[in-house]
Formats: sequence, C-alpha cells, structure tokens
Amino acid sequence: IYRLMDAEKAKHPIAVMARVLGVSTSGFYGWKAKGSKLSARAARDEELTETIRQIHVGSRKTYGGTRVQWS
Repeated sequence: IYRLMDAEKAKHPIAVMARVLGVSTSGFYGWKAKGSKLSARAARDEELTETIRQIHVGSRKTYGGTRVQWS
C-alpha cells in the first residue's frame, strides 16, 4: 500500500490516500524513513494482495472472499 501511495503522491495528498486506504500517515512516513524497505512478511502480504486483486478483477469484480479463497 505504501508503495502505491508513494507512486501516487504527485496526484493525491498523502493524508487523503491514507484515509481511503485505511492506513496512517505516520505509518507511510515511517516506511519512507526506513528507506522504503518492507519486512519479509510485508512483502509477502503485498504479493498476496496483488494476487487477490487480480482474481477479483479477472472475475469482473464479482468474486467475494469465499470464491477468491477457492480460486
């Protein structure tokens, strides 16, 4: 999520993106201060999130959590 926010910061305010995405601005700035490195778990979570997003979009946004789980 923080990488997305960093990529879109020229288009949208950080505070607005944080509120919409359900994260804190301090979390974003903390991530940025650490050199934008993710922990191993956070990296796996981002990969999983992207996989889930692709399944959802591939189903024309009709699959919910239960159907994504079995895809």
